[in-house]
Amino acid sequence: MNRSGRPFAVGFGLALFVAASVGAAASHQVSQAESDAGERLRRAAQDGDREAVAELLAAGAPVDAPNRYGATALFFAADRGQVEIVELLLAAGADPDREDRFYRMTALSRARASDRREVVLLLLRHGAAGAGGALRRAAGDGDLEVLAAAVANGQFDEEALRDAREAAAGNESALRLLADAAALPAAPAEVAAADLEPLAGRYWREAAGEGYEITRRGAALFARRREASGDGERRSAGPEIPLAVGAAARTFTASPGGGAGESPEAARFVFAGRGGMVERLVVERGGEAAAYDPEGEAESREPARPAEDPAPADPAGADPAPLG
Repeated sequence: MNRSGRPFAVGFGLALFVAASVGAAASHQVSQAESDAGERLRRAAQDGDREAVAELLAAGAPVDAPNRYGATALFFAADRGQVEIVELLLAAGADPDREDRFYRMTALSRARASDRREVVLLLLRHGAAGAGGALRRAAGDGDLEVLAAAVANGQFDEEALRDAREAAAGNESALRLLADAAALPAAPAEVAAADLEPLAGRYWREAAGEGYEITRRGAALFARRREASGDGERRSAGPEIPLAVGAAARTFTASPGGGAGESPEAARFVFAGRGGMVERLVVERGGEAAAYDPEGEAESREPARPAEDPAPADPAGADPAPLG
C-alpha cells in the first residue's frame, strides 16, 4: 500500500462490488425460490392437494403469492370448491379481498360464479368483502343459510339490500332476515370522463328486439331505449335517462319513472366484461335481468394489450361461469 492508500481503496471498492453482487444474486435466488414456492402452492390448491398445501405453508411458502394476473392460491381453491384448502389458506393469513387483475374478481365472487356454495358460506363468515352479490342471489334462491351469513357479514351497499328485498318478495323467512339488515354507508363515487368513454355505444338484445344507446356527455352517462320497427330498422324509443354512478365499478342506476315507456321500478345498468372489456350491458329491473350485446363494436371496446403478454382464457385454468 502506498501513502495515498490507492491500492487499498481499489481493493476495498472491489470487495464492496463483489459483496453487492453476491448479495444481489442471493436476493434473486430467494425471490426465485419464493416465486417457485408460490407457484407450487397455487397448483396444489387448484389440484385439491391438501397435504401439499399444508406442507408448503409450513415450509414458508408465501400464502398470497400471485401469478402474473394477480390470482392467488385462495382464488384457485375457491374456484374449485376446495373447502378444506380454503380453510387452511385463511388460517395462514390469506387475504380474501384481493382481486385478480384480469377478471377483477375476489375469491368470494369467484366462488359465487362457480356455484361453490360451501366456499361462499366460509368466506362470508370469515368477513370477506363484497357480500352484496351473495345477498342478492341467496334472497332470490331462498337460500336462508347463505342469506343469514351475508346479512351477518354486513359488507353490502343499500342498492344490494334493496335488490335482495325485491328478490325475496313473497318469502317471509327471507324478508325477516333482511328486515333489520343494515347496509354500509355509501361512499362518494367519482368517475373520470375517460373511464366512461368505453361504455358509450349501442347495445342490442336480439331475442327481445330492443336495446339501449348509451351516450356520454362530460362525466355523465345517459341511456335511451331503442326498438325494432316494422321495417326492421332500429330506432330510438323514448327520452334519454340520466344514469347515476353506483357503488360498484361500472354500475349505474336510473331513478324510477326515468322516461316514457320505462318500467316504474328503479333500474340498474351494469357494464360487464373480462380483462377490461365491455362484453355486455346487463339491465336489472324488478328483480329480473336482461343482457344486451354491443352492436358490432366489440373490437373497439377491447383495451390494447402488449403483444408479449397475451391474456389467458382464464387465470384459474378454465372459463368461468358468467357472473350473475
